[in-house]
Amino acid sequence: MNVISIDDVTKTFDTPGGIVRAVNGVSLSIAAGETVAVIGESGSGKSTLGRLLLGLYAVDSGSIEFEGRDLTSLTPRQLRDVRSRLTVVFQEPAESLNPRMSIGSNIAEPLRIHEPSLSRKERRERVFQAMNEVSLPPELVDRNPGQLSGGQQQRVGIARAIITNPSFVVLDEPTSSLDLSLRSQILALLARLQERLKLSFLFITHDIHTVHYVSDRIAVMYLGQIVETGPTEEVFRNPKHPYTLALLSSVLSTDPRDKRSWLKLQGEIPKPTSLPQGCFFYSRCTFRHDERCATERPPLREVSPGHFVRSFYELSDSDRAKSDYAF
Repeated sequence: MNVISIDDVTKTFDTPGGIVRAVNGVSLSIAAGETVAVIGESGSGKSTLGRLLLGLYAVDSGSIEFEGRDLTSLTPRQLRDVRSRLTVVFQEPAESLNPRMSIGSNIAEPLRIHEPSLSRKERRERVFQAMNEVSLPPELVDRNPGQLSGGQQQRVGIARAIITNPSFVVLDEPTSSLDLSLRSQILALLARLQERLKLSFLFITHDIHTVHYVSDRIAVMYLGQIVETGPTEEVFRNPKHPYTLALLSSVLSTDPRDKRSWLKLQGEIPKPTSLPQGCFFYSRCTFRHDERCATERPPLREVSPGHFVRSFYELSDSDRAKSDYAF
């Protein structure tokens, strides 16, 4: 059963430079207990998509259904009631916490909004319960965020995200500001919480290695479109879109002696205020063989069970052989 489903969602922003088309006809679903990772370059629309799912941005068109309710048709009051089940863990823990509030107050803030009838004692009990879930010592409850390490601050952010018993959490680059040892700890914590609390995750990240190990499915975004999506192992083993192949081949090997051939993208990235008539990736694609690429926008078509690609051309084994990557 899908916890959240989005259908043909678009979002634009009116800027001094023109209308930015940030999300362009995205459809995606996330099942109960599933992790779907979204990857792509900066400006591809990943974070905007996450904010749309949280109801922080209103969609221009399309629908977002969460636990059987269409979020786009709810009143602000109804949406506020639903938001206790839709939470987020931000990229920069220090910036997402109020430095003037104690750790306990930061964690308890969602309860004050969504469960105002709780007594002070009940709130404090829930705070200690959430801190225990994320392995934070109870003696930190009255300290300030600035007194904690980066890893501890992110645990506070996670505790705040789970304190209202959500079913869906947006993880917006949750480990990018942490060193490698802390990243592994936070990822292990999120995996334990997902299994214990039956959470669904949208995992937004640039870290492709992390995606390979933590996600069930992957969605590759380019200029506000999903250009490829499918089971993670299938997409990594058999990428069908040239952009996906370029992302995978750009990942550095852990062995400094390993000399790989990168699939280098050339050409200009189209402006989001003036998207091309045809395929959005046309100006950078080294595999454009179909004359429709310049004039028609390819649909998202299924190439194998659960594996979809937005391209008129499907990469072959020989195409993939031109670029070295291994996971």
